[in-house]
Amino acid sequence: MFIDSTPRAAAAAALGLLCTGAAICASQETPPAVQTPPAYHQVTDEIGRTIRVPQNIHRIVSLAPNLTETVYALGLQDRLVGDTDYCDFPPEAQLKAKVGGAINPSLEAIAALHPDLVLVTKNLNRLETVQALAGIGIPSYATDPHTVEAIIASTERLADLLVAPDEVAFDAGVFLLRKDYAKILKKGAPVHSVPEPTPQPHPDPSPEPRPPPAAEPAATTTTLRLVGMVPPEVWNRLGTKILPKLRSGSDLRIGLEFTVTVKSDTAASLGADLQQILQELGLSDAVRVE
Repeated sequence: MFIDSTPRAAAAAALGLLCTGAAICASQETPPAVQTPPAYHQVTDEIGRTIRVPQNIHRIVSLAPNLTETVYALGLQDRLVGDTDYCDFPPEAQLKAKVGGAINPSLEAIAALHPDLVLVTKNLNRLETVQALAGIGIPSYATDPHTVEAIIASTERLADLLVAPDEVAFDAGVFLLRKDYAKILKKGAPVHSVPEPTPQPHPDPSPEPRPPPAAEPAATTTTLRLVGMVPPEVWNRLGTKILPKLRSGSDLRIGLEFTVTVKSDTAASLGADLQQILQELGLSDAVRVE
């Protein structure tokens, strides 16, 4: 018994025509929109490197405690996706993903966070780390401030890089509030000035020659010192509020003295840890552990 092939041939021909028509229709449809790659621009960091960074930076990794604090001060903590094991202030920074130490961070951990930009500082992080990040296509921006003026200028440059002009650039309650106020405050002018009333002229029937103005006394200087004990919970806020005020003077010097009592059998281990931290912060030549 044989099966009649005529109906099957007709069905196959109809199916072929249907597929051909579908292919023609598909070719006439509008092709899917190609996703536009993120826009990039070139910037120069504080050690003179020209780097290529995204126009909009949404994911940041910090490799230094001071840079982590700056990110929080700028109000960008939601964009901070990772930091180092030593980034513990503000306390919320301890909840961020950790990428290891500042001197030897884990490149795998950094890459896994897919950062748009990694923040580094010259006096703490190694050149090898920066080069390794560039080798895997992750841009890094290096800071290198050495004075109080340079620290504030560096923070402003980070604000220009990381936030839009109309965004709040500095934490309210800290010295610099917004970029427009920052420029006014840096010039030493009041933020809100009240104009003085214009004196009204009045007739003087018998004008007399006025004596020359008295010479102003020579300016004298006074040295102020801040001495006392400060609880740890306000250390950071003390620095962000007092240092800008001290900028109004000259010859600013900052000393350091910490004392802590520990058990004798743990003193050597703690001392070694402190030496390691000082080395990572670039302070091993300036600060000693006694």
